Amino acid sequence: AMAWTPEAASLKYTVELLTSCADPVSPGHVAALQAMEAYRASHPDFAAYLAAVYAQDYPEPVSGALRTIAGLQLKNIMAQQSSLLGEGQRAYVQSKTASMLADADRQLRHTAAMVMNSLLMMHELSSWPGLLPTLRQGLESQDPNASEGCLFAVDLIAQDYPNKLAGADAGMLEPIMNQVLQRTGSSNVAQRCHSLSIITNLLPNIPACLRQHMAQLIGVLLTMCQDSSDRVRELVCDCLDTIVDMHPDYAKSNFETIINAMLHLTEHDPSVRVRRAAADFWGTLCMQTFIPLDLLEAKLPTLLTVLLNGMQYSQEEIDTIHADEGADSGINPASLNKKAEKLAQEADDEEEFDDEDDEEGDPEAEWTLRKASANGLDELANRFNEKIMGPLWPHVQDRMQVGQNTQENTAVAPKVS
Repeated sequence: AMAWTPEAASLKYTVELLTSCADPVSPGHVAALQAMEAYRASHPDFAAYLAAVYAQDYPEPVSGALRTIAGLQLKNIMAQQSSLLGEGQRAYVQSKTASMLADADRQLRHTAAMVMNSLLMMHELSSWPGLLPTLRQGLESQDPNASEGCLFAVDLIAQDYPNKLAGADAGMLEPIMNQVLQRTGSSNVAQRCHSLSIITNLLPNIPACLRQHMAQLIGVLLTMCQDSSDRVRELVCDCLDTIVDMHPDYAKSNFETIINAMLHLTEHDPSVRVRRAAADFWGTLCMQTFIPLDLLEAKLPTLLTVLLNGMQYSQEEIDTIHADEGADSGINPASLNKKAEKLAQEADDEEEFDDEDDEEGDPEAEWTLRKASANGLDELANRFNEKIMGPLWPHVQDRMQVGQNTQENTAVAPKVS
């Protein structure tokens, strides 16, 4: 196909449209948005012009803010109607998007990754022959911007299209995964987070290039249980949980070490989020056909105590309950608590890692440490039946006694069938 190049007049008009839409408080903002929508509808190649502005393929300097707007508009259009682009126009958008993964501006780099994912929504990786080589080159580059942008992009693909990534050509995927595995030992928290996220998302449909490193990976994960970052330890728990759930054969030789590590995190980790992720592990473990029953049974007295402690309402939850009981406004205190927690999280050094779980949701539906602990106890009861009653009953009696004074802190024993 003949290479596509933007026409000067149309490119200039695209910049003018974006400039008119950039100020949301200007009197003509609504009219500008309508004009841009009408132009987009009548010009199927509008996305390619947005790509030109976004990638600064324009004779005059364009502000970073305007380029970001162009990139976000491009992302939305690609998600809706990328099939309307001609082959040459799509190749142009792909080329410009790939070049932006190494941009000096972090926001522009991440916008490129989002545009890339929008393109993949309607197309296979094979429709973008240069993408995986570009990602590999960026990950192997000494340029920190290219390395960060490409790692972020691989993480987005792994989150949204794990089967497409896992099914990619092995010769192209293997060097990318080698770079991902190396970054589990990075000194940068965000890079460790991205690498763990990628690995965990690829585990359900595990590619051969990851399968051959599973023994090494489990050893790395066990070491990372002591990581200084709360977010990293949380992701380690998620990864070990997925391995035990999807590929328990790889964990067999390390079950005792894994169980000890997860029990330590469930009991002693200073982060509630890490303890919640670790508590999830016990429900997953109990649902496996093959589990080391003797080993797990020996841990029952400690494990039951830890999970019962996890079922207690936190002070924040108690405050929320009391606030709800006396609330006289439409503001949900749980939402305020959650926003405060998010602000505290952003102050941490993990803020560079874009956690999809940070999106606003229904606080009532939030998976908490208390719920995870209750689920773990329930699965233990299903697996061990009457064997848990001996070590469990003294703790239940203690909590029933405490419950006479503090109803919220009463932990109820799971049913034993």
